[in-house]
Amino acid sequence: MPSIKISSKTCLLTIISLGSTFVGTLSVQAATFSSAQNSLFLNNFNISPFNPTAQSERNAVAISGDATAIVNSNADGIQNFVIDNQNINSPVAFLNTNFQTNATGEGLKYFGQATTFSEATGNFFIAANQVLSFDFQLSLNINNAVDSWLDGSVATFSGISFSLFDSANEGFLGGVRVLGNLTTNLAQDFNNDFLDPRATSNISITNFFIDNSFGNNQEFGQIIVAGRYQNFFANPTQVKLVATTSNQSCIQAPKTINPCQKVPESDNTVALIVGFLGLGFSSQLMKKNRICRSLI
Repeated sequence: MPSIKISSKTCLLTIISLGSTFVGTLSVQAATFSSAQNSLFLNNFNISPFNPTAQSERNAVAISGDATAIVNSNADGIQNFVIDNQNINSPVAFLNTNFQTNATGEGLKYFGQATTFSEATGNFFIAANQVLSFDFQLSLNINNAVDSWLDGSVATFSGISFSLFDSANEGFLGGVRVLGNLTTNLAQDFNNDFLDPRATSNISITNFFIDNSFGNNQEFGQIIVAGRYQNFFANPTQVKLVATTSNQSCIQAPKTINPCQKVPESDNTVALIVGFLGLGFSSQLMKKNRICRSLI
């Protein structure tokens, strides 16, 4: 999505993604459940960003393999990037993103998958000997369940990150990212359950919570991270902020090695997951609607 140049006093970017797919007839004995939800909130910027962009994708697929199966998948969310420079002494800018997926299935043969992806960017001009700072909160919640070990397989992923880069040389200037993954009742004895929060040295943490239950037919994981980003720049620098989120819920019966394998993932989701894993973070922790208006 091309950048939007801000020549107005106020700019509001709103992204809303909604999707739901349902196939079903009769309820039978098997049942699976997957849900993923994440949120990202950035505010209290000491320097107002310019040229904001926002984009999101969602996909929901439900396939019934026989007349007895019921399968439902949902993907939805909302993203707001608000910049208001009317009061020069106290500009208002915040990014608020919240997306979720879920999928449920009953029967002997079915497939369901729901995915979301979002990305927002903003830019900053930093003068020599100036600090860039803002507050952040990230939260992630994933859940898997099967009625019994005879039911289908479930896989759930969620990830959130914000990163800052030097626009001149693409040098990494820090950030935070959290990942969570659950796999339940796979056809082979393979466990890929994890929660992985990471942050860089220029991040101060004010609140941190992590909880999980792995290894049963009902599993969950939760992370909450809040704090402040602050970085001093000795020389004039243009900085780019990139904030991304992704969710994926997959269910399939009968049991399978990989419940997400039937429907290809979007390029953005794949790129996001690879990007999450590849960024040089150091561990410190255990369709589109666009509005830009002028307010004079």
